[in-house]
Amino acid sequence: MTRSVRKIARKKKRFHAVAFFVILSAAVGAGLYRLPPSLLDVGRFFRLAADRFSSQSADILSAEAVLRGTIFDRNLNELAVSYQLYSLFIRPSEIVDRPKIAADLSRFTGQEAGELEIRLRSGSSQIRIAENLDRQQVEGITALQLKGVYFKPVAERFYPGHEVAAALLGYTEDGLGLTGIEAMWDTVLQRSNFRASSIPEIDFKDTQVLGNTKLDIILTLDQEIQKEIEQRLREYLQANGAGRGQAVVMNARTGAVLAWADMPSFNPNYFWQIPGTMQKSAGSEGIDEKLFEDMLVRAAAVRKKVEPGEKLLPPTVAAENFGLQESEIRQFGEMIGLGRDFTCRLPDCADSGERIDTGGPGAGEIDNISPLQFVTAAAGLLNGGWKVQPYVLDSIYDETHKREYERSKEYEAAERRRIMSPFHGVMVRMNLPSLQKAGGKDLYLHAGSVNRIIPQGDLSRYVMQDMMIGAIPVKSPEYVVFMVSWRDSLNPLPDGIDRRYQVAELGEKILPAAYSLARREQRQDRSIGHDPSNYNRFLISRRIDYQDPEKSVVQDGPVMPLVTGLSLRKGLQRLNAYNLTVKVEGSGRIVNQRPESGNPLNNVGECTLILESKLGS
Repeated sequence: MTRSVRKIARKKKRFHAVAFFVILSAAVGAGLYRLPPSLLDVGRFFRLAADRFSSQSADILSAEAVLRGTIFDRNLNELAVSYQLYSLFIRPSEIVDRPKIAADLSRFTGQEAGELEIRLRSGSSQIRIAENLDRQQVEGITALQLKGVYFKPVAERFYPGHEVAAALLGYTEDGLGLTGIEAMWDTVLQRSNFRASSIPEIDFKDTQVLGNTKLDIILTLDQEIQKEIEQRLREYLQANGAGRGQAVVMNARTGAVLAWADMPSFNPNYFWQIPGTMQKSAGSEGIDEKLFEDMLVRAAAVRKKVEPGEKLLPPTVAAENFGLQESEIRQFGEMIGLGRDFTCRLPDCADSGERIDTGGPGAGEIDNISPLQFVTAAAGLLNGGWKVQPYVLDSIYDETHKREYERSKEYEAAERRRIMSPFHGVMVRMNLPSLQKAGGKDLYLHAGSVNRIIPQGDLSRYVMQDMMIGAIPVKSPEYVVFMVSWRDSLNPLPDGIDRRYQVAELGEKILPAAYSLARREQRQDRSIGHDPSNYNRFLISRRIDYQDPEKSVVQDGPVMPLVTGLSLRKGLQRLNAYNLTVKVEGSGRIVNQRPESGNPLNNVGECTLILESKLGS
């Protein structure tokens, strides 16, 4: 009897479940039957519903912006900073009063109301109306509570100094660091998790894994020294007909790099316009051994042959290379850092490339080294015999927790070591080929030039370089300044080039100026802040009128945007808002466009993009 009752109870439950399922299916079927055929596609239905929900429920202005970390100089001046902008989209199917919405949006976007109304009649599911809107514009449009209008946040990288330290800073695309410091510490700047051990020069205390917070990088660079060095180097190159050059200012006692100038420079704000020849640091070309041969031989001779109370014999009576063998010179060069194993925590520390045997000292082992490698070795000769490692990373600042992580004392102690005894350190500095108190200034200065042809099989390599290395002050050098230039044109120089502006004269100008700037008092307040004037410059660079919406100037009509230099994907994204038929010829990056940027698009319905492979065919 018990089994029969249980069976009857199970049957009733099954009956009720089946009945409920049938009723639910009928209701769903009736609902779908009333929907238009375009929504019977279940996938599209859910995508549309999710899209509407996210755009209507999310408060885009109150949400925290996930921006890339800022790069500061040692006085907390912004060298690279990210800002939040917005793109304006509209769903035409949700709009009822097109003239009113067109008129409202015209006040904030600067576009003509009549043109906007025509675009709002588009049959597309969504159209992009405007780009590069700032927060004030978005707030104004949001306050109107227009149906079918929504925004997409976009983070943009900005370099307030434009070309200042561009080769060292590098640049980004789509939030990813591509070159320079932006690439080297990309993980830190873009909020990715990383282990403290991956950046050994920074003391993270007891923290082992970092990330998911806003981290900024503070460099040893000094923006004022950087500008001074770049200006002096640019003037010298123009006066002497040299096409390329590099200059470095470094603290000879610690290795901190205060300035790093590469010429010709570029503007990382428009990195897609950078010629391929400028995307690599000028210093990667290397310097010729003849420029530092005398310094190297003298220093090696002092360490091996000079006793207390003695000095090197004058070159006129001394033996060739002061009696040193080539192997001894090579060994000394490797000891001070001119060997193949040079490494450091800087973007430009890769090997400078092919080493060419020129038959000089070292049989090609000490040849064509990078400028940074040479200035580091020279610092060891000038600072009393201490080997230091060059660096630009001063500290990392955690904006979320308001905490600054400074350089590790243990790491610096491990990297700093003696390469000569205190006695030999002083004697080397006293015997180097230099002009003491040059130009009445308390400084060391050594300058040289090389113009020669190096046979290489059936071809020849021309070397035309000028170099200057200096240190200040004389008794205990604190800062070392280095400059090298490369010239492509053979003698005689072109008309109008005046070689009277010698490299030694450049050194006499740079050293005191750099020393004065480096010795000035640094900013004591280490609290991080952002410069509002940089934001205004950023808006201007994006051609945004950041005045009150009521004062916005209405454009006469749409104009062709600049897409040359962009990838095809980014170019098409930029053209998407103009409802143009796009013809694409070739593959690769965009190298030409028709119509050209700035041309009015009234009555224009088609444009052509020429890509790299098409241009080369």
